[in-house]
Amino acid sequence: MDKKQTYIGLGFVCVLLAALVMSGCGKKFVSQKTNKEGEVILKDKETKEEVIVKVVDRKAATPLQNITVSYEKAEGVNVFTAVNPKKEYFPEIDFFPHNSSHILKMEKVGDKTYSVEEITSSGKIKLIQKWASSKGIV
Repeated sequence: MDKKQTYIGLGFVCVLLAALVMSGCGKKFVSQKTNKEGEVILKDKETKEEVIVKVVDRKAATPLQNITVSYEKAEGVNVFTAVNPKKEYFPEIDFFPHNSSHILKMEKVGDKTYSVEEITSSGKIKLIQKWASSKGIV
């Protein structure tokens, strides 16, 4: 599989994950709504660690309130999702190897231009592949 196919495949996995999150499938450890500063404090049920997640508008960098942030841990991969119940923003998904503070940047629906993030980090690619494999997606 060449680099371009890998990106297309990972893009498909992320779109599939968004569908799973929005449909309520999958086991989530924690799900909570952001406060007026765009933050939630999530607690890992296994390690009892607290994780601060901030959600912002990708272009304006302003905090987003009332965004549902969910956290799932699978096979050593920490998956954070952000979903806007009003569907004003596209769902955001990110994968991390650890529980530390994270910023999730959401893209507004209806904008004329959209950001496309190319995943070039081999570590991030491995996390996504490991998570997808644990779910039987790939």
